[in-house]
Amino acid sequence: MKEYFRVSLGSESRYRLGDPVLLTFKITNISPQDIRLLVWNTPLEAPEVLEYFQVRRDRARVPYDGRYVKRGEPDASSYRLIRAGETVTETVDLTTAYPITGPGTYTVSLDTVVLDAIVPDRDAQDLPFRGREAHRGFELDPAQVTFEVVDGGEPRSTVAEDVRRGLGMPQAPSAGPAVAKLTALTPLLVGGTLDRQQMVRTAHENAGVYAEGALHHLDSTPGPANGLSTEWFGAHDPGRYATVGQHFTDITGVIAGQTVTYDLTGAGCQPGWYAYTYKNTRKIWLCAAFWSAPATGTDSHFGTVAHELSHAVSLTDDLAYGETGARNLALTKPGDAIRNADNHEYFTEHLAASVVRAPVLWANGKAYMFIAGSYFRYDVAAGKVDGGYPLPIDPYWPGVFPDRVDAAVVWPGGKAYFFRGSQYIRYDIAAGRADGGYPLPIDPYWPGVFPDRVDAAVVWPGGKAYFFRGSQYIRYDIAAGKADGGYPLPITPNWPGL
Repeated sequence: MKEYFRVSLGSESRYRLGDPVLLTFKITNISPQDIRLLVWNTPLEAPEVLEYFQVRRDRARVPYDGRYVKRGEPDASSYRLIRAGETVTETVDLTTAYPITGPGTYTVSLDTVVLDAIVPDRDAQDLPFRGREAHRGFELDPAQVTFEVVDGGEPRSTVAEDVRRGLGMPQAPSAGPAVAKLTALTPLLVGGTLDRQQMVRTAHENAGVYAEGALHHLDSTPGPANGLSTEWFGAHDPGRYATVGQHFTDITGVIAGQTVTYDLTGAGCQPGWYAYTYKNTRKIWLCAAFWSAPATGTDSHFGTVAHELSHAVSLTDDLAYGETGARNLALTKPGDAIRNADNHEYFTEHLAASVVRAPVLWANGKAYMFIAGSYFRYDVAAGKVDGGYPLPIDPYWPGVFPDRVDAAVVWPGGKAYFFRGSQYIRYDIAAGRADGGYPLPIDPYWPGVFPDRVDAAVVWPGGKAYFFRGSQYIRYDIAAGKADGGYPLPITPNWPGL
């Protein structure tokens, strides 16, 4: 497809430091056919400069310092029709996204891929747009300009520098949790309805829980045998494996130890966007596609948060979009996959969908196993999962947390309790629904139980129940309605073999 186009870059021979550095991009359709090009991450998205240039100053790389966007499905406005023989020209200011900080010789190379091209004669119909999984992309021919920047003024700030100046530079990420389980710090919310604010709080907490799960999965599963890591980050390499682990360590450290701000006003958003952020910030701007996304699953609420935090905290890039693009990147360019935000998101989302978090045995010979926003029903006598599963928690468990259950336990008296973060729900087994008035906070209603998260719970003979969190456990006296004294204690050596 690239043979259908000719591209060029133009510039002045010299610019004064502090002045705009205007570059002219031209693309000519030399084919006999009209073609629609997806403009994402190309100069066709002008005037905004995204990461489609490679810039060097006297051979030293000048990093991109602009906006990072999680995109959803394109629509007709995401494409640009270039007619046969037509030349399209766009002018962009390099200084908005690449720091031109001093005099020298600068070389700018076009380095981008057109993610989709729709050719009416090749495609079955003249589609105005199509979904990501059907995209047919191609690399644009290289183009390059060289120019001088001379003294004369103060350097211009990039858009990201302006944002960071307004927000203040964040702290470096603290170490991720080693033994104790992560507790997300409450985020700061700007704008939005009460329902949307709660949606974001839940997404933020889930991002912490599932990013922590990703970190522990990498730590506990040997690299060469870790099929999920291979799927999303390529064939095992100790250095790349360690880099991904450090990314999740940093992300969990920020969620647990720093305040993340979410802007719910839609400011700066474009159609089809989930969210955007800037590197070395702790702020995420949420867009329209976020609100219609699922709480769990692919391209979910928490996955979007993980995606954006991988940019802001771990300094990842947007090198490929969508599951197909991310898998291909892992297969063909694993060094790029560990730098790509979507690969981090999909690794986390797929892991969340594969880990049983809250198994509970019912009195009807069935066991229920909760995984992210879904559940399985297991026939104990048959020793297998019943047909037709998994199913979503909502609507099949009325009143139960629809996106994540951390622990569940059947209690004497026909009740079951479901725990999620710092809250719990009481469930009436005979009625098949949660009792009214829930959820409630664990503290003060479960005296002595871990107040911010329970990982597992089990009722034991003799009127006791045990609650587990991280490497510790609590013994609970059911009749007294409180934890026994002297707890928590370490699981090792008090539960040999666990």
